[in-house]
Amino acid sequence: MTIQLGKAVSILFSLKVARNDKLIASHQKNPLHFIVGEKKMILGLDNELIGLKPGDKKQVTLTPDNAYGYRDEELVVSIDRSKLAEHINVHKGLVLSRKTKSGRVLKGRVASFDSHVVMVDFNHPLAGQTLRFEAEIIDVKDAVAA
Repeated sequence: MTIQLGKAVSILFSLKVARNDKLIASHQKNPLHFIVGEKKMILGLDNELIGLKPGDKKQVTLTPDNAYGYRDEELVVSIDRSKLAEHINVHKGLVLSRKTKSGRVLKGRVASFDSHVVMVDFNHPLAGQTLRFEAEIIDVKDAVAA
C-alpha cells in the first residue's frame, strides 16, 4: 500500500538542522505513527511522503516555508515582570504560556530578562531553519476511525 492522504503511517526518522547538521529529533528504534494530512506532522514532510511504500527510504530538505515558517520578530514580546506570578523562577529557556484574544494558547521561551522586563519569544524554536529529514517507511495502512 502506498502513502496517500488519510493513511496511517509509521516511520523511523531523524531530523537535523541543515546548516550545522545538529540532530534535533530521532525515532530510530520506535516508529512515529501519524495520519497523513491531519496536520500532526510538518506539512512539507507529509507531502514528500505521498506515494512511498513500506521499505522505502527518503531524504527530504524542507525550507522554512514548508516547515515551521520564518521567524517573526513581532512574536518576541516584552512582558513587565510584575505581571508574572511571584513564585515563577524566571530563567533563560523557561517556557511560558499566553492566551490570545481568540482563546488559543501560545507557548514561548524566555529569551532574556532583567529585574523589570522579561523578553519572551513565541516563535517555534525551529522557525527560520531549513531542516533535513531522513525517513524510512515502516508501515502504511488504512486509518481507523476514532
